Amino acid sequence: MRIFNDKKTIELDEHELDMTKGKLIPSKLEVGKHEALTEIKINKDGSSTVIKYPTTKIEEDILIYVPYSEQEVIDLQISQLTEKLIPLKQDVEQVELFGFVREDYLEKRKQCAEIINKIRVLMKKEPRTYKEDL
Repeated sequence: MRIFNDKKTIELDEHELDMTKGKLIPSKLEVGKHEALTEIKINKDGSSTVIKYPTTKIEEDILIYVPYSEQEVIDLQISQLTEKLIPLKQDVEQVELFGFVREDYLEKRKQCAEIINKIRVLMKKEPRTYKEDL
């Protein structure tokens, strides 16, 4: 399927698209049209029937590449950071909630804090101070 820019004026090469900066959306491209026609049929009894066919467009299914808005980029970054945070948070909770022993606890706790602060900055909030020892 062919891919065009969001104005459908330039065909794009799918291998050159940066899918981290935009998305593909199904669309249609008018590639021609059938002009309106009027057909007159002569019936067996000598009468006539007029059939009018309207102008119709000939369209091709395409994809258009639409760059993400600034907010969509931020939302995508927050989503990716949240995905990284979930397993780290679960490992930290094993120690904090259930008292399990993990050699990587302090490192994972620090990683959680760093990710949370990155999310806070993306949400235009102040980062929090991380305390190494509790």
